[in-house]
Amino acid sequence: MNDYNDITIIIPTHNRHDYLKRVLNLYQAFTIKIIIVDSTPTKFIDECLQNENVVYKHTPNRNWGLKWYEALHLVKTNYVLYCADDDFIFPKAINESVNFLNANKDYVCIQGRILFYKYLYNKKNLEYNLTDGTQDTNFLQKKFCVDADNISDRVLQCMEPYRHVSYSIHRLENIYEIYQLLLDFNQLNLIEVALVIMTAINGKTKELDHIFHLREYINKSRMGPAEISIAELIKSNHIEYQKVHTIISNYIQKNDKNMSAREASALVTKSFDAYGSFISEMDKYKQLRNNIKVQTNCLSKKLDEKILQELYKFEPSLKRTEKIIIHHNIDSGYEFPENEKKIKTSSDLNKLYQSIQKSFLKFKNSNQRVAIYGAGVIAKIIGGLFHEQIAFFVDKNKNLYNKQINDKKVYNPDYLIEYKHMYDVILISVLAREEEILHFLKQELNIEKDILSLDF
Repeated sequence: MNDYNDITIIIPTHNRHDYLKRVLNLYQAFTIKIIIVDSTPTKFIDECLQNENVVYKHTPNRNWGLKWYEALHLVKTNYVLYCADDDFIFPKAINESVNFLNANKDYVCIQGRILFYKYLYNKKNLEYNLTDGTQDTNFLQKKFCVDADNISDRVLQCMEPYRHVSYSIHRLENIYEIYQLLLDFNQLNLIEVALVIMTAINGKTKELDHIFHLREYINKSRMGPAEISIAELIKSNHIEYQKVHTIISNYIQKNDKNMSAREASALVTKSFDAYGSFISEMDKYKQLRNNIKVQTNCLSKKLDEKILQELYKFEPSLKRTEKIIIHHNIDSGYEFPENEKKIKTSSDLNKLYQSIQKSFLKFKNSNQRVAIYGAGVIAKIIGGLFHEQIAFFVDKNKNLYNKQINDKKVYNPDYLIEYKHMYDVILISVLAREEEILHFLKQELNIEKDILSLDF
């Protein structure tokens, strides 16, 4: 069921009309209602605003709270989703999330996996470092899922692990009520935490197992005063922390008539303490990962065993690829080689990931062992997604032989004949040359096993 008509996307933007134009172009193929709230002093003028599904509201120099809240007044759908101007939300994930909320009335908020990318440039290619942003948040080996039946448990559960829900799908009546109470604050990190707690007060929330959105790393993407860490706000008993603490306490009492003011206040304090503990553990985790990255850059040195053992406690899947390079066209003046033309836009990237995810789910739910043909960019992505099902990689590039992708070796294609007992199916990871490779495997190597390619 297509539920795009039951949701509105709100895109707040400030001084980044180039990003706004890009994200609007990405959504042109889908009939999704979009509201833009633009606090840039100069009005945005572009033909994409002529789309009947797009509403543009120019609010020059308006603070973030009023801007976000005023946009909600224009929403006429049951669900709303804030989307940053440097994000791309996959429409398929929107549809699946809305269907989930329709079927589960006790849930008030849904999100999914986040992929982060960062633009790199060298003389030969436009490249992206692409990472699964969810893995940093899930380092405690717990998925974000707030599903307790009572408010007290949910208010603590939403910090184990913590995930902010600002860019999740919300029921309109819930998010409208919350933002109404959080209009006049400047510390956005404090408001993000308050939004998580207040959403948990209203009902259940979780992260679905789909790729929800693609987010670009951009420096200085926020407007407003410099943020103070939550720990410092609490330690100094900052006036904004005091006010937010009171607002949340009152909100708990409004939704749980049996809880006293003292109990509600203590619960809010306990929730912020749990947030502090999570961030502390997260900082340790990142420090360990940074140590690993520094040392793995020096190929002549072996990893310190103590660091490895500590890191395994946080991330047993350490051997999975952490950074992936994928070619992606953001500059219209750049011409891609012929065999890369399938992944030259964000829309193409969306289709590619849907195809990879489809293959991933298929193999994840079976006992089939997969041999991957190709050892390039896409193979590394696939290797990170379903490492356990992969037997080995093959490629014609001799320079890659005996090298490893996620702890699996790369061999000559002849290996497919000699070691056919080690795999059940072959998956072609190379784009734009599928027919050529299929002919080679069938006619020259006489492979009789099933051969699949990405449906892209």
